[in-house]
Amino acid sequence: MAIEKLQDRQIKALAKSKSGKSDGGGLYFEGRGDGQAQILFTYQWKGTKERLYIGMYPAMTLADARKQAAKWRAIHAAGDNPKAFKARIDRDERFPPRTLEDVASEFWDDVKSPTLFHGEKPNQWFNPMRLYMLEPEKDHFPHGFKVKLGKRNMEDISIHEMAKLILEIRNHSNDQARKAIICLRQIFKYARGICGQNVDRNFMDDVEDGLPIDHRGRKKKPQRKRHLPVTELRAFYQSLGDSLDDLAMRFLMLTALRTQNMRWLTWDEIHGNLWVQEGDRMKSKEDEDFIQPLSREAMNVIRLALAHRSNSGNYVFHNSKAFKKGVITENRLNDILKERGVYGNDLMKTVTGHGFRTSFMTWGFKTYGVDDPLIRECMAHKVVKGVGWHYDQDPRIEERRERLESWGQFLTAPVETTAPAPNIIQFGR
Repeated sequence: MAIEKLQDRQIKALAKSKSGKSDGGGLYFEGRGDGQAQILFTYQWKGTKERLYIGMYPAMTLADARKQAAKWRAIHAAGDNPKAFKARIDRDERFPPRTLEDVASEFWDDVKSPTLFHGEKPNQWFNPMRLYMLEPEKDHFPHGFKVKLGKRNMEDISIHEMAKLILEIRNHSNDQARKAIICLRQIFKYARGICGQNVDRNFMDDVEDGLPIDHRGRKKKPQRKRHLPVTELRAFYQSLGDSLDDLAMRFLMLTALRTQNMRWLTWDEIHGNLWVQEGDRMKSKEDEDFIQPLSREAMNVIRLALAHRSNSGNYVFHNSKAFKKGVITENRLNDILKERGVYGNDLMKTVTGHGFRTSFMTWGFKTYGVDDPLIRECMAHKVVKGVGWHYDQDPRIEERRERLESWGQFLTAPVETTAPAPNIIQFGR
């Protein structure tokens, strides 16, 4: 193959026209008609002719162009695609490889931490990362398995290495392993999309598929939030007293919102018989405030809570013993369930405060039908029905108030009688 066929005077003349000539060995000059010429490296890759831009003549001399062409010929001869090789180099210059610890910390600071409520600690979400991956100098495994992935570049971590680590965590704590997979799945997607790292955004899916399906040979199936059946709700509600903790549980059941919304409720958010929360307090992080109408029973709970109002804070359901947060905790809600014997009964092994949302929806669908959108709107669920939904900005406060008022009547009706249930839909046989 002949190379170095052109001279400088030939390229200068070519640059004044819009024609091209080959110097041999894949080096090609293409005139632009303005005294400049594109310098290209041409080659065959999997049956297709490819062109790689090298530079502009005369900014790059003929001698330098030939050196570049020789480099790309060697890369091509070694079995690599020069264009893909150059793309990797360019990407590494713009996005240098980063360690798992670095990306995880940035993801926590920029994405996850701002979603917490009022500075809530990251223990539940971030502990698996911190304990088992980001502190390799500490041994958190009972049999001395040393973790070293935190300081490794994410691009260098293999599926086999990550799967081995997840198995070690699972042998120590199956729940921590599950949380670690959830954390890592989000971190790898963030690394690919935002940090420009050359990693597969579905990396953790491949890792999980390669696991021997937990230590018993079965993958853990996703579980719904445990909840009390509707037939037991009224007896449980009426067993709650007027202590501040019991009032918190009653308010949680009556409003059908998430536990975190109730726990961080402040007196400033109560406006008459409305509960007005800023959009960033909601799971959906809407720009507009979310307004929840309060039933007569919910307002009664607020009046009773007023007697417990603390001079030192603005939280309605405060807890001075919870020194890190200052409000009632999830564990305290679970304790209330345990005290009344419903946390671990035979029917639902782990009833949770969040499960009362399931109970409310079950009651609502039985009472008003499964197509009633107001039940979902009471729970701050998005109800998307076609393009017209985007133009529907009516909060339907009074309509939702009627649903919540009926719910309050259901919970407070005598246990031995049937609670009023307006507009019950009779299903045919």
